[in-house]
Amino acid sequence: MSLTFLVGCGTTSNSNQNVNNLPAIEEPSFYENKFDEAKIPEQWSAYGVGDPFVLRHNGRYYLYCSTKNFETGVRGWVSDDLIHYEQITGEGLEKGYVSNDPCTVTAYAPEVMYHNGYFYMVQSQGGNGHYILRSEKPEGPFVAVTGNFGESIDGSFFIDDDEQMYLLRASNTGIRLIQLNDDLTLGSSRTLDNTVLGGWTEGPYLLKRDGIYYLTYTGNHVTSEGYRIAYSYSSDELFARDAFTEGDTIVLNTDEDFKGLGHSSTVMGPDLDSYYLAYHNLNSSGGPNRSNNISRLSFSGTEMIVEHAELYNNITPTKAMFSVNDKEGLEE
Repeated sequence: MSLTFLVGCGTTSNSNQNVNNLPAIEEPSFYENKFDEAKIPEQWSAYGVGDPFVLRHNGRYYLYCSTKNFETGVRGWVSDDLIHYEQITGEGLEKGYVSNDPCTVTAYAPEVMYHNGYFYMVQSQGGNGHYILRSEKPEGPFVAVTGNFGESIDGSFFIDDDEQMYLLRASNTGIRLIQLNDDLTLGSSRTLDNTVLGGWTEGPYLLKRDGIYYLTYTGNHVTSEGYRIAYSYSSDELFARDAFTEGDTIVLNTDEDFKGLGHSSTVMGPDLDSYYLAYHNLNSSGGPNRSNNISRLSFSGTEMIVEHAELYNNITPTKAMFSVNDKEGLEE
């Protein structure tokens, strides 16, 4: 038996057809990193989108934010690309609202998780303790299933690989981590060392990726131009005071037109191969008018890196090579 190898740049061999028919590389598009009414319609007047939280469920992105002071109800939006949103409405509610429960007066920092067939929302009424609400759909209606169980402000859910649920919240000595029982009562708690940023520390979000826990948090006061996002990490256990090692500040900008960056959540990108921070910027020096922002997040071992927390020249997230939102796009 003999083998013949064809090597060259000609087009006569079938072995070269794939090379000649490669698709052209698409030029990236860019977005301005303040999400105005064209991207997120019907924001709170003179309040905007503060303390944004993005839930990825079934390939779509659900955005929730803090309720304007003394107003009742939580507003929500949905997106397919992390950039352009439309309002969502819970059954029986006013357009654009996912809850009108009485406990949502000045509902600060609502965050949502999916667990065993239900969506659970935690929010802090004016920063004075938390309520948990429940819904069968991410668009609501969310209805309270607990009373005010305290624990300060800025609650955030986390479910570990062993299905143990946790609640994180703000503190002036470090992020507080609390075991959450299946009946939504609170168990043991810890204040985590090495998770303090400028004294009072808020806006926690916990992510587990490739066996490493990454905890982001915010400090230096919400109306400060130097509001910023930092992180700590643990490559071992979670529920121990000394579990985390302090990382670095990953988001900070004090430019006149892009400042006061903070209160983040983390979400997988539409291409299923990237992560993004969702956070807000301060539009006025005294607050509280804010806009939603996103920035690409990268990982290298225990490092979290945001290379471009800027207003302009942000590359638009890419979508998956193939996607459908219903069975009409699939064949048996």
